[in-house]
Amino acid sequence: MRISQDLKKLGIYSLAGLFSLALHGFVIFLLLVGWTGKNTEPKPKRPNFVQATLVQMAPQAKAENKQAADNKAKAAAQKAAAQKKAEKQRNEKARKQRVAEQKKAERKKAEQKKAREEKIRRDKALKKKQAEEKARKAAAQREKEEQEKRAKEAKREKELERQARAQALASALDSEDEFLADEQNEQVSQGYQSYIQQRIIANWNRPLSARRGMEAILSIQLVPTGQVVGVSVVKSSGNDAFDLSVQQAVKKVGRFEKLQELSRQSPVIFEQNFRQFRLVFRPEDLRL
Repeated sequence: MRISQDLKKLGIYSLAGLFSLALHGFVIFLLLVGWTGKNTEPKPKRPNFVQATLVQMAPQAKAENKQAADNKAKAAAQKAAAQKKAEKQRNEKARKQRVAEQKKAERKKAEQKKAREEKIRRDKALKKKQAEEKARKAAAQREKEEQEKRAKEAKREKELERQARAQALASALDSEDEFLADEQNEQVSQGYQSYIQQRIIANWNRPLSARRGMEAILSIQLVPTGQVVGVSVVKSSGNDAFDLSVQQAVKKVGRFEKLQELSRQSPVIFEQNFRQFRLVFRPEDLRL
């Protein structure tokens, strides 16, 4: 609003100056053409003087200075605003850069943490795999040793059996009279059967479900040392617990020492009656 008022004042001053200049010019023109009005008598000429009026131009200069100052202030304000905007942009750029660097650092930290966790997981998996491999090798070694042990035992039993058969055959050839002593052999056999029965009963644990009259027929296999190498139920008693208890009793005996003596003294009797025989197990002490 102040600028508008200054412009109005400047316009008024400008019009006044132009009017004054026009008036002075018109007067000078009349003097030059010799205008005298109604009196035609020449008059003595007087020196021509030009009266000039000084036009005050200070308000216009002041207005121009004001305009220049305003333009300068406006330019300064625009420059300051541009600098402020540039500073704001720089600050925003720096802030974004800091945020980006912070995010980058956080990503790097997360990646490092993930890498550490992955390494720990791989180490655990490797240790677990190594432990499992070690256990597998140990189990395989134990199994191998067990197989070798069983193979040696089987070989030893087979050798003992071969020796026993050889001894039995040699004894049979040397003592043909033994083949003719069936009754004597039967008596001897019954005595050893009684011995076997007593040994089994002594190692038998009676199950709660056992009742009077129960009996089971077993098939027992021995080697000349009297060692039990096989036992099975040929005829069941009808009670699984009773059948199982009888088999366990035979296995618990394990070895009938007197049968080893019989195999040395009378291998024929052993081979005919105790290499593989059936035994009727019917304990007499069952009260129920």
